[in-house]
Amino acid sequence: MSGAAAAPRPGFVLGRLWRGEIPVHDAFWTWAVAIALVVNVGTTVACYMLAIADRPLAALAIGYLPSVPYNIVAGVGTWRSAGHPDADPLFARFVRIVIIPMMVLFSVT
Repeated sequence: MSGAAAAPRPGFVLGRLWRGEIPVHDAFWTWAVAIALVVNVGTTVACYMLAIADRPLAALAIGYLPSVPYNIVAGVGTWRSAGHPDADPLFARFVRIVIIPMMVLFSVT
């Protein structure tokens, strides 16, 4: 066996994220922070707008159906990326400390 890292498998980027194939820095800052903020702020705003319009079931569906599955994929994928042997150990430890509480917070708000 050579010591070279395995090339990432081609495929859908969320699948690669789920499998932990995206570098931890990119997984955390791009997928767990930036995109998660867009997804969660967008669904929260839509949820509030539908609630104000007296559409509680639609508000619940729009508020949680897109964001909770995304947060699970981003959280699990980022956790797995932090376990990659090439990950910076200090940053990987930081990510593993903050990712679960962060995704839970994003999911319930």
